[in-house]
Amino acid sequence: MIENSAENVTEKLYTKSTVNLKEFTGAYLVSFAVLSERFSFWGLQAVMVLFLMHDFSQSEKNAFTLVGSFGALSYALSLLGGVLADKLLGVWESCRLGLALCLMGNSILIFSHGIVSLNVGLACILVGAGLFSPSSNTMIRMLYEKKRYLKESGFLISCVAGNISGALAPLIYGIFGEKGLWHDAFLISALLNCFSLVLFFNYSSYFFRECGEELSQNSHPYFGKIIAFIFIVISLWLLLYSNWLNIILLSAIIPLFLLIFRLYRQLSLHERQRIHFIFLLTIILLLFYIAVFQIYSSLTMFIEHYVNRNFMKWIIPVPAFASLQCVFFILCAPIVERVFVFFRKKGYSPSLLVKVPFGLVIGTVGFLLFASGEWKAQQFGSCGIEWIVSGNFFLGLGEVFLYPPILTAIASFSPKRFAGTFMGVFSISLALASYFSGQFAKMITDSFMISVQQNESVFQLVYGRVAMSLIGIAVISSVIFLYFSKWYHGQEKLVSG
Repeated sequence: MIENSAENVTEKLYTKSTVNLKEFTGAYLVSFAVLSERFSFWGLQAVMVLFLMHDFSQSEKNAFTLVGSFGALSYALSLLGGVLADKLLGVWESCRLGLALCLMGNSILIFSHGIVSLNVGLACILVGAGLFSPSSNTMIRMLYEKKRYLKESGFLISCVAGNISGALAPLIYGIFGEKGLWHDAFLISALLNCFSLVLFFNYSSYFFRECGEELSQNSHPYFGKIIAFIFIVISLWLLLYSNWLNIILLSAIIPLFLLIFRLYRQLSLHERQRIHFIFLLTIILLLFYIAVFQIYSSLTMFIEHYVNRNFMKWIIPVPAFASLQCVFFILCAPIVERVFVFFRKKGYSPSLLVKVPFGLVIGTVGFLLFASGEWKAQQFGSCGIEWIVSGNFFLGLGEVFLYPPILTAIASFSPKRFAGTFMGVFSISLALASYFSGQFAKMITDSFMISVQQNESVFQLVYGRVAMSLIGIAVISSVIFLYFSKWYHGQEKLVSG
């Protein structure tokens, strides 16, 4: 009761004054590390096909296969990183080792001139990202464990950092790639990783002071490092022989469910209720990203064939549109946060139960704008870029309402002893979203190629159907949240206490 009262007093103080930016020092440090780690991933995703075809004379099929393997492993290995952080390495060691492996991988890529050395570098980056990603989220949760009112802002800062990478990395890698300076792009990533490591070492005392002993809890750090390096070898093998990847991923589904079931049995009834809610949020986010990830696949095809990309005598490259959603997330995030602060000052703080359905509705508007562009393309043969730009604006804004609150809830409600594992499961959901989004895009683009040959419009307002699906998810989630409302607000008080 005393703790809850103290929390309420703190929240009242927060609503009456501006938060000191020094309170977010930890979030900024972790977020810069997130930026450096994600910079490698998004940059490689954007240019790897061209890099493989131009510098390594790989066929288009082999290039696409390797890129697909890289993307799938990047998410799948986050579960491994979460388990290692919980059981062997601890959060602090996982973050440091992850950044060190990313640095090692980018350093290898700088000097790589053969397919084997290239894959060694990629394998190091994959395992490094897998170790760092779930633990970085756990660290933000630890930093603001006693300041619940700052936790979501901390996650928002981290999300903005990731989106900055998503916006800048493809552009920077693309500029260097056009000039054949691929290795210089890898050098930039290596320098960012190096600077992040320096900051982590320099501010280690700060992190331990703010996070406490939980940050360094580990049982067998050396054994954990050995396992990490074993998975580098496994990842290298999967990249070199990527035809085995689908078989292994499918084979891993059963052990994954067994792991989750084993963890579930160790939870109390109270913890199981929280996990049920976490899985509900994960499913909502998964469905949202199945739609959003179309901007990297089917929407790209639509832009290439049906969008007039001329702007002031300049033809905008198709890949540039893939950065728009990240750019708008970055621009909208601080504005939305100020709006939330304004509401808190007025005594009303919108909860996740309000933000998530609202974010889905905003995302619906984005796809309705894409559908309007489709309709115009059907009528006149092409549409202007305004439909694509405005649609991406609403997708970026919708993500601001969805991703940080859900990530905050997952970090807060996950049992502390399994925090990294459930962050890894969350990353697996993003992998599934990417996979199902690709399958959905394939259905669209298969018919698309036939329609292009027949000189017809292909999409038949498919994005309108996506919009209707999102609004349906918003309605269903609102109804479910009404059922969870009393329970959720009770859990919020327990977490804050």
